[in-house]
This record gives sequence, structure tokens and C-alpha cells, in this order.
Amino acid sequence: MLKQLLLTGAAVTALAGGAQASAVTWDFEDLSNTTVTSGGSGFGNSLTFTADGQQVRLTAWSLTSGGVFEAAQLLRYGGAGLGICNQGESTGCGSPSHQIDNVGNSGRNDFVLIEFLGGGTFDPTSATIRRYSSDNDYKDLDVTYWVGDGNVPLDLAGAGVNDLAALGFDSQFDDDTSNSSSNRTVWTGGDTTATALLFGGRIGYDEDDAFKLQSLTASYSAPPPATSDVSEPASLALLGLGVAALGLLVRHRRRN
Repeated sequence: MLKQLLLTGAAVTALAGGAQASAVTWDFEDLSNTTVTSGGSGFGNSLTFTADGQQVRLTAWSLTSGGVFEAAQLLRYGGAGLGICNQGESTGCGSPSHQIDNVGNSGRNDFVLIEFLGGGTFDPTSATIRRYSSDNDYKDLDVTYWVGDGNVPLDLAGAGVNDLAALGFDSQFDDDTSNSSSNRTVWTGGDTTATALLFGGRIGYDEDDAFKLQSLTASYSAPPPATSDVSEPASLALLGLGVAALGLLVRHRRRN
């Protein structure tokens, strides 16, 4: 009886304390577990993806040769992942320009801004990127990214790299690899709480990076219940179980 009371009390305590962290993956390629809604069109559009009840809003940006961000167009091409058409190209740009890259004559670095929506906390743990299948010269898959914990939604228009800290972003991370025809997983997690991730081709290095964003995985923790959300009956139940368990423990010791 004592064991049953203690187990029941632990269960009630777990319910009152909230859920543990779980992994959420947004699949931008085949949408097997993800739904997508569009906002706007052309430069400055957005795509919102929902998986396991959690939403991320994505917009496209490019860093110009003048060192400032300007709005670009984010597109999902034929189930191959997400790519970008920047203002040095055109809206709805064709193959192979529609990649996240730092290549070409546009003089721009492409970035995807990922904003985590809703309550709870997110830690973006990894992103999977893929080489465009028809790009036979094996572009590199080096990346630059920032993790942010500021207010969303964000507007990067006219901001430079040095302005990102004021918008809530941490230090710049550069992640390099060798040229490959294989997909690549970039580990972006660090036991941090994030509201945004800015992810794109490598800055300040060889200009030969081009890829599609295939998926994103984050660790998600639901918000803890407010004090007012813990019902009075639940509180009384915990108190009653504690008193009963204590009484049985005292009786057990007296008999022995």
C-alpha cells in the first residue's frame, strides 16, 4: 500500500510539472510529417511549416556586396528542399540558380531565417542540406549560421553582420567540409534556448557553396504550467497522499 501511494504521488507530481523535451523535425523535402502554408509572393515572401504541432516560419535573405541584408524569395522546388532567388537574380529563378549559395554573378550570400513560433523553448540541434542533384560540378557545402534568442518576428532589411548581436543573435559559427555529392548534417545545437536560426552559405571564404535546405530538427520543451494552472484538487491530492504515506511509514516502523 505504501509503495502504491508513493508511485501515485510521483505520477501526480509529474503531471503537475509539465512534459520533458522532445525532438521535432520539419521536413522541407517530401512533407511526410510536415504541412506548409505560404505568405506573400516574390521577394520577402514566407513559408510556415508545422510538424508535431510546432511551427517554424522561414524567410529568405541575401547579404549584398555592400554588407547589408535584403529580402529574397524562398521557394520549395519539386520536393528537393528549399532554395533562394535573390535580387541579383529574379523571382522564380531557374536551375541551378535556385539554391542557397554564395556562387554566381549576383555578388550575394543567401540565407534562410528560421523563426520558432508558439510557446515553449526550442534548441535547433541540426540541419540537413543536400547538393542539387543536377549540379554536376559538386559545389561545396560550407555554411555560416547564427543562433538567436531575441524577439520575433525579425526584419533584417538594411542590417549588417555586425548588427545581428543587437537583434539577439549569438556569435557567428562557420562550419566547413569537403566537396561532396552526399547530403550533409550540420550540428547547430548547444543546449541553448533559441527563437531564431539564420543559416546559409559560408561567409568570407571560397565562393563555391551551394545547396538546398532539406530538414531541420530541434529539441522542444513545452512551457511549464503557471502556478494558477495547477488546480486546487491536484494540490490537495498531493498533500493528502503525502500525509497518508507518512502515516503508513510511522505505523510500519512502530510494528517493527
